[in-house]
Amino acid sequence: MPSDYIQKQPLFKPKPMSMSISRNALMFLDFEGLIKEDSAIVGVWSDEKFRMVVLDPRLIGMLQSPLAHEIPISFQSINDFLEHTIRRVRKENKTIVAFSEREKHVFESQDLDVTDCYWNAHKNLKNWFKQKDSVNRPRPFTLDSILRYFSYPSYTDYGEKQATQRIVTGK
Repeated sequence: MPSDYIQKQPLFKPKPMSMSISRNALMFLDFEGLIKEDSAIVGVWSDEKFRMVVLDPRLIGMLQSPLAHEIPISFQSINDFLEHTIRRVRKENKTIVAFSEREKHVFESQDLDVTDCYWNAHKNLKNWFKQKDSVNRPRPFTLDSILRYFSYPSYTDYGEKQATQRIVTGK
């Protein structure tokens, strides 16, 4: 066993947010779409439930797919989804959490300012690791590696910028 192995193993798994916050006060969003195209689908985790919203009419067939038997899937235009989401977030005093700036830019593309209720987990977690545990910072710094660091289950990793491509091609 390498001598630095023991040193690099944390004795406990700290939490990246020092403040206490209700999980119901968070809405996790993950927009997926082909590069240089509008978002095609969005995954939403809120109130302990996951759902998927199809935003691109070309993917409307997903509502009848086998996946629709496992998770709730609906269709909304991107404008309707964004407006409904921002109204709900503000009414229920929630914070939108995403792993990039893409989600924020999607709102901004429709002239919706979410600066007051948006938390970029990627950026904030990088800062947290820099201050609290730089030795054990996951590399590469991906959502999957961060989930493993905090002992959360991770799901199928389709590869960077591959999720929508797999849906469109059916692979």
